[in-house]
Amino acid sequence: MTLFQTDKVRKVFSYVWIPLAFTAALCLPTLYQTMSAPEHTLVTWLTTEVRIWCVWSAWNFHPDLAWPEGECSGWDIGSFCVDATQVSLFLQLMCVMMATMLAYLPMLVVMPCLLASHGRSGRLALWLRDVRPVPRCEQVESGVARFSYRPGVLNCRRAVFSYTGDVDAKGRPHGEGVWSDTSYHGECLRGQWVKGKPAGTFTSREYGTGAQFQQRAVGYATSRADCPPEALGASSMLPRKAEGLRFGVGNVEVSFAGGFFTFLPSVEYHTPMESVG
Repeated sequence: MTLFQTDKVRKVFSYVWIPLAFTAALCLPTLYQTMSAPEHTLVTWLTTEVRIWCVWSAWNFHPDLAWPEGECSGWDIGSFCVDATQVSLFLQLMCVMMATMLAYLPMLVVMPCLLASHGRSGRLALWLRDVRPVPRCEQVESGVARFSYRPGVLNCRRAVFSYTGDVDAKGRPHGEGVWSDTSYHGECLRGQWVKGKPAGTFTSREYGTGAQFQQRAVGYATSRADCPPEALGASSMLPRKAEGLRFGVGNVEVSFAGGFFTFLPSVEYHTPMESVG
């Protein structure tokens, strides 16, 4: 008679609500974070799934099946046997993790590519985000167009974005203006715009995290030859000296409050100059 046929094991399995309770205790906080404060949600969900797998794997672990006297029913790893139940749990974990990554693929990979493109791809991004004008009865300021959209995969709450300021002939932000986005990672950006993109001096704050950024013009003088004016970020670990000094001004974006961003400081809109005077 095997272990699964004993009354003792039947009694243990009657307490299956225990791993179910642990599963709920792990899922509910992750779901709440995804809905209210979607910060690093992909990693959070993958971590939660691994923890749930550990709970169920430990619950279904049986020593007499891990070191059987006869043939192993699953994967044989040396003297240790991963029984069929453990194999099934592991395969289920792999399937769930792959499904999670596929669910985030449109937001983390496809959407940035669409937003960086133009034409039909840009219109496809608008369709995927379900961008629509805010009804006139909900407009808070006359003359300012506001739009709503879906910011994330599991976030059903719609966010609202708007722009107030100067525009060019194509209706793009150009000049002084303020961009506002109420999604968790949306920004309230006040400053100078050039053809729809923030340029020059600006200040920005993320709506949900409170992280703050600034971009300011910084003058420099250098004699390094390994970072030419057209590629200031191409500096080498072994610098080379140029024939003489050169001057320029670069707009540097930095984060001065909130979280750490690996891509900052970032030098944008570099302008070579004959002198810093």
